[in-house]
Amino acid sequence: MALTSDRTASRGGAASLSLPEQFGRYRLLTRLAVGGMGEVYLARYGRPGQERLVVIKRLLPTLAADDDFHEAFKAEARIGHLLNHPNIVQTLDAGTVEGQRFIAFEYVHGPSLVKLLARAVTLGRRFSLELAFHISVCLSRAIDYVHRRCDLEGNPLEIVHMDLAPHNVLITEDGYPKLHDFGIARTLARRTRVRPFRGRSAYLAPEQLDGLDVDQRVDLFALGVLMHEMIVGRPLFRAPSDQATATRILHARIPNPRIVRSDCPARLADVVMRALARDRDSRYQTAGEILRDLEACAVLHGIGPSTARMRAEISELAHSVMKLAISQQLTPTVVDPAEFGLQETTQI
Repeated sequence: MALTSDRTASRGGAASLSLPEQFGRYRLLTRLAVGGMGEVYLARYGRPGQERLVVIKRLLPTLAADDDFHEAFKAEARIGHLLNHPNIVQTLDAGTVEGQRFIAFEYVHGPSLVKLLARAVTLGRRFSLELAFHISVCLSRAIDYVHRRCDLEGNPLEIVHMDLAPHNVLITEDGYPKLHDFGIARTLARRTRVRPFRGRSAYLAPEQLDGLDVDQRVDLFALGVLMHEMIVGRPLFRAPSDQATATRILHARIPNPRIVRSDCPARLADVVMRALARDRDSRYQTAGEILRDLEACAVLHGIGPSTARMRAEISELAHSVMKLAISQQLTPTVVDPAEFGLQETTQI
């Protein structure tokens, strides 16, 4: 779900909600964002002295009568309940309160990946190779877990995230990425109904743009885009319009990361370029294969995060993001789509 500040967009209607508000067993504290399908709130629940913060996503009132959005919301909750991984935002609860569907997620105290990337660019820096590698490995593990998930009978669900983008990766204070927003994910085994070509256009795989049936390899292409952008420090395919972006994805030359960043090991660059193969049969076939090659690269080149150094790097960037947000009087957890060359995208 593309998140936009209440100050710039409110597709759910006027932001006249009086907060704090009791919503079932949750107390809504602050509206963080509103997107095409839901509103997102910081909330609190639990007994006094044992309270915890959570994030509540609830379906927009204007979509209450839309069966398609109801089904999409239910599918997101269903998929979320099946996932339990340290690099995935946990789904805690889901249901209906006074006719409004909601999902409760764990609260992650930390900025999104797009915020960190954007701030690094503003400061004239790139991520260290250690940080880019660390996030790549963690996301590979998360995607591998998602793709291999089975139902209670042991049948593969064949889940596809479909919207792997830096907006949908949160970075904890300890420096660990957490993938979130399975709002347009699908389970191939259930043939979940989805509209074609949804997601952030700069992270779509060529086969999505060509109108072909999709499989889990679209997530691997998106992961390749993310890895390239973290190493190089700038958007790979982003253009002023979705159409121009699609043209770049389909036809533009993809630069080897080593051309831009000479300290990038050749083995790591090879992993990125194979993930970005336009022909999906030439691409990695599983996230586990990417993870295997990344781990081999770490051994060969001695790449690995120095925890203290990595935390310091993230802390410095996150602190800079917070200062910028305060200076602009924005809620720090709300994504500004214009950062890192990203604009609010339409669904194509």
